[in-house]
Amino acid sequence: MTCSRRYGRTLRSRGLSVPLDHYVSQVHLKRFYAESLGNRKMHAYRKSDGQQFPCGSEDVCRIKDGSTNDFLGEPRLVEEFLKTIEPKYNAACAALAAGTFDQEHVYVITGFIAYVASCSPTAVRLGTRHLEALVHAEAAIMDQADLLPPSPPELGGASFSELLSDGRVVIETDRRFPHALGISNLLHLAAAFGNTYWEILLNDDASSPFFTSDFPVAIEANPQSLVVNRVIPLTPSLALRIHPRTHLSMSEPSLSFENLRYKVRNLGRQGVRLVNTAVVRSAENQVFASINSQWVSRFVAKHSRYRVEISNRYSPHGSGIIKTSSLEVRGSGGHSD
Repeated sequence: MTCSRRYGRTLRSRGLSVPLDHYVSQVHLKRFYAESLGNRKMHAYRKSDGQQFPCGSEDVCRIKDGSTNDFLGEPRLVEEFLKTIEPKYNAACAALAAGTFDQEHVYVITGFIAYVASCSPTAVRLGTRHLEALVHAEAAIMDQADLLPPSPPELGGASFSELLSDGRVVIETDRRFPHALGISNLLHLAAAFGNTYWEILLNDDASSPFFTSDFPVAIEANPQSLVVNRVIPLTPSLALRIHPRTHLSMSEPSLSFENLRYKVRNLGRQGVRLVNTAVVRSAENQVFASINSQWVSRFVAKHSRYRVEISNRYSPHGSGIIKTSSLEVRGSGGHSD
């Protein structure tokens, strides 16, 4: 198996070629290269230990054979999708910044966003927890309806729900399965992101650029909706805030993006700070910037204990249970934000 240079390097293992697939496209990461590093590397800041180091796009946000998924009829299907996105990323960003974008540019931007939101390690982690929560909910419904036999005597005759609750039975999800679900829904998710309300955010302050990360589809609480905003840095001077799809018709979104509404905002330093706060807090572990400064290190350290989590809630409803899930940025102390 071979891999094009654009999607990652190739490792040799036991005579086989194993691709290093990037879950954040290199074309995106290269936009955050630093002039001080000859525009060939960017500055990386690690949340877990506070380390800072220079790196190239080929060095980070990659997994061995990460785009291969045997749950799909075509295991490398996502690579075909990326071929329609990555070569046009720079042109789409330029068109968005200039206000001259068209349907194809929207498809490229939303395709990039959908890919990260569905296929990154953060997305797979959240998808895994969502599926495991569904099993718990189904078990509770089946127990309530006496559809499951009692457990064997050595387990005390406890119900399946009780066994799950106290940890005697553990649900283990193959992480490739939520990954496959994400790949299968890429076009639908791109259509959903492109048929809502956008704020195109411009930043002309080179001393305070937008950051990016290993999960550059940050979430931001929306006081008007239970659905979160998405905040996406596209370049150091361009970002996008996607508001929930609440004011539009509930018809199936399409890739013609006829329901897209937007406005352009030139952000001051406070607005940039809010975007970067969401970016750092939503990052899984690594933050990338086009500048190296003590204030950047302090900023990352200040927000390093946060990351994106999924919250599941259950409410009785008739003979069943209603399960609702939402994303939130949560600190390591257990407090949501």
